[in-house]
Amino acid sequence: MSFSSGFAPKIYNRDGSQQLLDPDVVKLGYYIEVAGSVEGNNNQGNPGVYLNHSMVALAGYGEEIHTGPDASSVGFGGAALPPGASATPVGGQFNPQQNFGGPQDPLAYGNQQAPQGGQGGYPPQQAPQGGQGGYPPQQAPQGGQGGYPPQPNNGFAK
Repeated sequence: MSFSSGFAPKIYNRDGSQQLLDPDVVKLGYYIEVAGSVEGNNNQGNPGVYLNHSMVALAGYGEEIHTGPDASSVGFGGAALPPGASATPVGGQFNPQQNFGGPQDPLAYGNQQAPQGGQGGYPPQQAPQGGQGGYPPQQAPQGGQGGYPPQPNNGFAK
């Protein structure tokens, strides 16, 4: 018997008093209880039933079941490389310290400040000037302080 649905069910603890929000809390091999529905398909020529779940409770833990082949046992890397292929990146040895100027440990970047203008990253850019590329300068609309006068909206707040 198997339950199916187009949506993941809500998962609860053993007594249903608390929803478990981590979608990976239930794994294949764990014990669950299912609240669901059973409905006939109303087809006399090919009778059957639909089993749909609505809620799941994690009842207990069991030995986790792993499915599919083990990638280390299928034979990857057993054949010779094709002509022109390299087992290491092409273009020289990769050194993050040399190539990027930063520490080799990515976690060391955690507390760094953003670069200031002219000290790394993209160089500071100047705004385009009218007539020299970019968009021409815009003139403010006429009539008071610029922009458009406010219009009442009687339907906004009642």
